Amino acid sequence: MELESLQRKLADYQNPQLLSLFQTRYLDLHNCRDLTAEEVFGEFKKFILFMYLVQTKQTPLSSFTVIRQLELLDQFWHQFILMTEDYFNFCFEYFGIYIHHHPESVHSNELAQASATDHQAQLKMVIDILGFQTAHHWYVALPRKFTQKRRPWFFQFFGNSGVMAQ
Repeated sequence: MELESLQRKLADYQNPQLLSLFQTRYLDLHNCRDLTAEEVFGEFKKFILFMYLVQTKQTPLSSFTVIRQLELLDQFWHQFILMTEDYFNFCFEYFGIYIHHHPESVHSNELAQASATDHQAQLKMVIDILGFQTAHHWYVALPRKFTQKRRPWFFQFFGNSGVMAQ
């Protein structure tokens, strides 16, 4: 199936239970009022398409590392995987294979520095395949909305110094 056709087909996929669970178990929990599960789901469908392309060697990338900017999409993926039957059926209906989640994420500065070239290659590939607007949404817009809402919660407990407030 050609990429544009698969994108249109994915755009039509709905799963109200998944959206409700992600909204209550993740977005509401983190006080993310500027984000909706529908917005994240729309981007996730592009993200899982990209993961399919990587897994089936349809890109020059041999793997894809989920960096902090992609945390929201990764968390959505986790929630979907927990709905095992829905996720399994979704994968086979849309891709014909199970899209595996390989938990390779970068959290330390040392690893991030070592992988900077890989991250740039990933970003370039996202832009080349899905467009600049999608890349901007994944790496800038979604993280900005998400981290701005989480930051006040963090500082309630740790204050500006990062030491737990008493």
